[in-house]
Amino acid sequence: MQDSFYKISAVILDHQIPCLAFSLEEDYHINIDKDKLSRMALPVGPWLGELKTAIRESKTESVFDVNGKTLAFSELRGIAEITRGQKISYVTDALGSGENIKKVIELIQGSDVLYIETFFLDKDKTRAKERFHLTAKEAGRIAREAGVGRLEAIHFSPRYMDEPEALRREEEEEFKR
Repeated sequence: MQDSFYKISAVILDHQIPCLAFSLEEDYHINIDKDKLSRMALPVGPWLGELKTAIRESKTESVFDVNGKTLAFSELRGIAEITRGQKISYVTDALGSGENIKKVIELIQGSDVLYIETFFLDKDKTRAKERFHLTAKEAGRIAREAGVGRLEAIHFSPRYMDEPEALRREEEEEFKR
């Protein structure tokens, strides 16, 4: 799915049943410079969303009501900066098979943030395969190979309730290797 602001991609993964992994990618991001806003003595408000929409839709003839004052697009465009969009990905409920790993790496390539399951420790990889889940080490390797910026561990097996940091540590060590 894609529109003028973002694209959503998905792949089907094997978890004994089909499961989806997702990636959300902004085309670009519009940031408001708070210092410029302050220097112009303009308040934060709903009009900023309208300005962002006008920028996205190239409506350069737009005018904005800011606290009873009418301002033209050309007067306000300078407070907004367009930057590279972010890519955020989400992967859970996936067997650590070669086919799944290949699909995931292609999907999440270059993600700024990856939320990925770390269901089992590597010492329990046999159990992970039986339950069709990734190990923390596999998750870390996938993120590293895909060039992910930040890794967020999610979806832990209840067996690690007393040691959730062990999962994060194993994933992080493999990611930073």
